[in-house]
Amino acid sequence: MDYGALLYSLFILADKGGKQLREVIALANSLPGFRKHMMRIGGPITLFMPVKGANDCLKQLFEFGCCDAVLDFIRRHIVSGRLTLRPGQSFRLTADRATAQKFSRYQAVDPSIAVASDSSIAGRIESTPIYLSENILVYECAVKYGIGFKNEMFRLRW
Repeated sequence: MDYGALLYSLFILADKGGKQLREVIALANSLPGFRKHMMRIGGPITLFMPVKGANDCLKQLFEFGCCDAVLDFIRRHIVSGRLTLRPGQSFRLTADRATAQKFSRYQAVDPSIAVASDSSIAGRIESTPIYLSENILVYECAVKYGIGFKNEMFRLRW
């Protein structure tokens, strides 16, 4: 799948997440170096598409107006590898700064403790796997962002 078709597929999937999620994808596409960064991803990835619970964070992201924050937001919803998950499964995504792409680390959690703590993203899988390509797997999910995540996204960048 070529880059344009892939981006269009993501844009269509983002429709469930609302106007702001579509705008983030469109904005990311226009950022310098985004295409190069995305095409450089070698192995398979799993993308957690926030279709519920992200509107407040996305609104703040646009008001903040920082390109790096947009890229960080997108990276924090990506996990290296092809994860096989089921609808209703709860998870937590935490920053994994050890990877070159700064993707997140996935952790399955009990629904009763699926709370976003510190700089994590907590959520619940809302869809079956959506295969955009042989290397990109997408899950629609409901998310909650920890206060540390928001602080990290919106800290002053020099």
